[in-house]
Amino acid sequence: MDKVKFLQSIKEALDEAGLSVNDLVEYYNSIKKANPQKLDLEVMYEGMVRSSIILEGKKPLGVVLHNHLVLLHDSPEPMNWLEAMDYCLNIEFDGKPCSAYSIEFWLGMQADELNKLDDTLEKLGGTPLGTKKRWSTSLYSLNTAKVFGRESRDTAFKDDICYKESEQKYLVRPVLPL
Repeated sequence: MDKVKFLQSIKEALDEAGLSVNDLVEYYNSIKKANPQKLDLEVMYEGMVRSSIILEGKKPLGVVLHNHLVLLHDSPEPMNWLEAMDYCLNIEFDGKPCSAYSIEFWLGMQADELNKLDDTLEKLGGTPLGTKKRWSTSLYSLNTAKVFGRESRDTAFKDDICYKESEQKYLVRPVLPL
């Protein structure tokens, strides 16, 4: 049966039952509200409440991945490495400070996990990681630290080395170990 004929048959069935298309739409919306869409990844809400669905009236803090809470947003502006580390340490949840986290944490994510993370962040009103480079806590040498980024949604993160005390400035995404 083609789409038009099928929809016409539904319209006729509604008419016979004394119902309108608006009644059907209201019913559909009530089902949708009663059965919210399951998210790809778990979300942490205020009060350290975890859920795999969007909780109306609760403020999301971030997305849980590999037993870490990845916060919704980056630093408000790019900063050097020392500023980025300080920025993260000043964000606390449940008495625990955040961090930019190690390069191994970020490089351990596969492209499909990163896509799910970005999609979930967007659904919550957060900022997806996308392809921008960001600081990690990992040092390469005394004066250098590692940043991470990816080229496209089809790739995982790659690392790069930057002078941590130079004018090089990158965003940082705070992460909380759970």
